[in-house]
Amino acid sequence: KKSVEEVKEQSKKLDQDILSSSRFSIAIFKCKVEEEQLDDIAVSLKEKIKGAITIYCLTEYQQIVFLICHKQNNEESVRQIYKTLKEVVSQMDIKIFGTFGTTVPSIMKTKNSYESAKEQIKQLFFMGYGHMSAGTGDEKEKKKFDIDENMYRKFSNALSKFEKNEGEIILNDIKEEVDRNRNVDLGHIKAVYFRLIESILKAAETAKNSKNESSEAEIISFIMAKLDTMDTLGEYHEYTMELMNEYLHDSKDFANNSRVIIEIVEYINKNYSNPYLSLGEIADSVFMTPNYMNGLFKKKFGTTVGQYITNVRIESAKKLIMDRSIKLSEVAVMVGYNDPGYFTKAFRKNVGMSPKDFREK
Repeated sequence: KKSVEEVKEQSKKLDQDILSSSRFSIAIFKCKVEEEQLDDIAVSLKEKIKGAITIYCLTEYQQIVFLICHKQNNEESVRQIYKTLKEVVSQMDIKIFGTFGTTVPSIMKTKNSYESAKEQIKQLFFMGYGHMSAGTGDEKEKKKFDIDENMYRKFSNALSKFEKNEGEIILNDIKEEVDRNRNVDLGHIKAVYFRLIESILKAAETAKNSKNESSEAEIISFIMAKLDTMDTLGEYHEYTMELMNEYLHDSKDFANNSRVIIEIVEYINKNYSNPYLSLGEIADSVFMTPNYMNGLFKKKFGTTVGQYITNVRIESAKKLIMDRSIKLSEVAVMVGYNDPGYFTKAFRKNVGMSPKDFREK
């Protein structure tokens, strides 16, 4: 890495004839690699720049910036350097793209080349990794962009109904619409994907009845931080698609399991007075094996189906016991115990006292 002073020193060492008769370009490369790899990549790229002198190279924040002095003052030489770098970038097995700023006639005007190279990075957002773009120096006015509100509603509806195919169709349509409108401010595109991701996260919370787990500020912070790590439309699209599929898989299972658990609870509440009520009978009613049903139930409530049946029976018994017109032996039968002795034992274990003591307290 070089400071501004080092750049000036490097320039002083160059032949003044070269400086006065050469053209200059700024090349910017964005690499999705660890910072410690940048210097090696910069060396590799620099070796490919023939017929030019690299006055300056900055490697920082996953970016490599070259200030190139073209020794041959002609367009063909510049085009050849750009073509070579373009081929190199397309063949690299890392996530990298690059831009080549407009050539300028003076080292004092390299800022213009830098600005045009920087502007082209926005175009590479659409093109993706493995590409290189050349700046034209003509910056077009960026337009606002958003998708039709109906698309957002359709997407939310697909999420709520767990319609994977419909969700994928909508996301693909949105990507195509974005790709057809390249002359837009990237901030508007980020806003589109922000809304899509927000819809998925909120749908997941709704499906799992966990609306208070994350605050609005935490959700916003998470989405923005995630989008800030992405440099291409492809990454926006792939992440949103992956997140949607993860939601559909987890939340649909969660929602389906929740409905099953409700059915289990309802079945027990209706049949707990049957002394022969078994796990097998309950499992058959929801088309599951007893072990799977028990595991699912315990994951939800932290207790087994058998213990839940006991809890329901004891709670019902506590209410019946308060009616002194009903014998304790009758209470036992009414809540599913044929054996009064076993009922007393189960009651004492769960309440801490016998049915008789409970009635007399």
